[in-house]
Amino acid sequence: MNNIFFYEKNESARRSDQYSTHARRAFNTIYYLLQYDINSGKIHQVKNSEYFDIEFSFFRKMMNLEKVESYIKEIQEALTELQEPIELHNFEHPQDSTVYDRYRIVPISEVRLYINEQGKRIASIALSPLIKWLMIHTNEGNFTKLELIPMVNKLKTKYAMKLYEFLKSFENYGYVDMHKDYLIKLLGLEHAKTYQRFFELKRLLNRQIKEITSKTDLKSLQLETERSQKRFIFYLDPNKTSKASEEDIQRVAEKLSNRFA
Repeated sequence: MNNIFFYEKNESARRSDQYSTHARRAFNTIYYLLQYDINSGKIHQVKNSEYFDIEFSFFRKMMNLEKVESYIKEIQEALTELQEPIELHNFEHPQDSTVYDRYRIVPISEVRLYINEQGKRIASIALSPLIKWLMIHTNEGNFTKLELIPMVNKLKTKYAMKLYEFLKSFENYGYVDMHKDYLIKLLGLEHAKTYQRFFELKRLLNRQIKEITSKTDLKSLQLETERSQKRFIFYLDPNKTSKASEEDIQRVAEKLSNRFA
């Protein structure tokens, strides 16, 4: 296990992805702060602590809620959502390699909300031990780079967030040619009947691309389709002609389809 993804060896095993955009942003914020101290730029000492404190003002900034008056409520609801359990199937535990048919876990085991002596609203958070272990042991091979989190959190939908992370991992290529089946897994749409139809999936992707090009560094992103072959071609850089390999596309899509947040 080399990143914060619950990577299941059995590729047929899947979980439903029900977390909201705000919950994803909150999780990204926690991961960001767990990895680095924002003031010193060094590894955060919280790794040795059961709880660590995050100011609501930082959540607000990182979760793109600076123009939202009800940001306190939105942050609280996101943290509550991350206290709900998920169930993984055919999950190989990264610490002892035991494979579990079903594995239920909550990301955040405890949240304590208070206002400190300086009048700042604080969330004191305890992560589930396994979640914390997975976050801390993320290595440099993680294709979802830590510095991308603030940009990912600007996106409004979980589909745009997933698609951006996926495509960003291929930024050294000119284009990515992807089959419909992998896109459906990537976006967690296996049970969404509407998007099983090619033209509806294309419409959804065009909406996400419009937001990605307006809010991120993938300004040249364009989509073309080959309906007869059920393929979607994402052009990343008009000055490059290289194609991402099918093996790399499958690898990244599988990992992103199993991402926790």
